[in-house]
Amino acid sequence: MKSENGKETRSGKHKERWKLLSEFHVISDKIVRIAVGLCFIVISCSGCGIVKIIEDDVINYTPYDTLPEPEKIRLIEPEDMFEIPIIIKNNTGEEICEIYASKVDSESWGDDLLQNDTLKISESILVNLEMTINTLKWDFLIVNEDGENSNFYNIDFSRYDESGVIFIFNADDTVTIEKRERSSFSDSISN
Repeated sequence: MKSENGKETRSGKHKERWKLLSEFHVISDKIVRIAVGLCFIVISCSGCGIVKIIEDDVINYTPYDTLPEPEKIRLIEPEDMFEIPIIIKNNTGEEICEIYASKVDSESWGDDLLQNDTLKISESILVNLEMTINTLKWDFLIVNEDGENSNFYNIDFSRYDESGVIFIFNADDTVTIEKRERSSFSDSISN
């Protein structure tokens, strides 16, 4: 703006500076957004195998056709049967004459896991229980040499896999359950 004598007024200079300053902020804001976007793209691509940055600042591109195939996972259906091996150790201080296992919702105990044999003090046996995804909770009953029963209810196998578990029946009518690592079961049975 010009005044009557032809010189710019103070408010005209001020408006012009504000206009230039606001244009600068708009341009710098766009530049920052573009830079951030480019950084995001580079970081994303370097993690997914499309672009890999290696030593000496050399960039290698991995073509899509050389990427490994993803593994196919088969989902377990509710009716699929699987076995969980169980090593049972007798630390009760008494001979165990009978051991029964049944699914939580079962009406009966089923067959004796010892099959008319006995489990002497400090001995172990290996049994396999067939389960499904819907039958992962079991009850156990042990009968000692004096005919006394010990019941263990709602033992949950959902934390264990086909590598198995170790049940240690203790003298204080408790059971210790340990996850069995994948190795030879004969090692645990002999211990």
